[in-house]
Amino acid sequence: MSNHFNLMFNPFVRIAGYKAFLIGAIFLLLTAIVGNSNHIYFIGIVSVKSIFGLQLHDALMLQAIAIGVAVPVFYLIGLLAAKGVRFQDMLGTVTLSRFPCLISAAFGFLVKKEHETQLMEMLLSGKIDFTATLGFWVFILIAISGSIWSIALLYKAFKISTGIKQSAKLTGLFIAGILLTECTAFVLTKSYFNL
Repeated sequence: MSNHFNLMFNPFVRIAGYKAFLIGAIFLLLTAIVGNSNHIYFIGIVSVKSIFGLQLHDALMLQAIAIGVAVPVFYLIGLLAAKGVRFQDMLGTVTLSRFPCLISAAFGFLVKKEHETQLMEMLLSGKIDFTATLGFWVFILIAISGSIWSIALLYKAFKISTGIKQSAKLTGLFIAGILLTECTAFVLTKSYFNL
């Protein structure tokens, strides 16, 4: 039992390279499909949004932008900081690190379109009624947990793919990768949606 538990938090000890990429790509596709049906979209590698009115091709494009930016950013940082970093390992582990997003997407049904209006009215009136928007708050907790899990997996993916030992250097490089990925994905997302 503990072996399966460990694999959920560090699958890269068993799966890497193109095999991890294939499994991760299946998760990305399922996340886009399930997320789209529940109006949940993933912008970059950290942000989870409930957006009504987007199409499946938008969900797929957002996943492609996230991975299409994260893999090269972390690969290039890895090349600058370590020797022997293989592209296929970075591609596979970074892609597979996104599998917790499927859980957030699956619980997107808890968010209703009217929650936005209800929350704004509550904030303006100063009276917060959590029962009216309980599904929204449950989803928020699930989405935050999923994002944290995904970031932790991405950290392990970067660590394993580069071979850099646990250190301030590893943490600093990882944070730089997150920031660069988020900023670039944000710009590309704004460009895609002509915002």
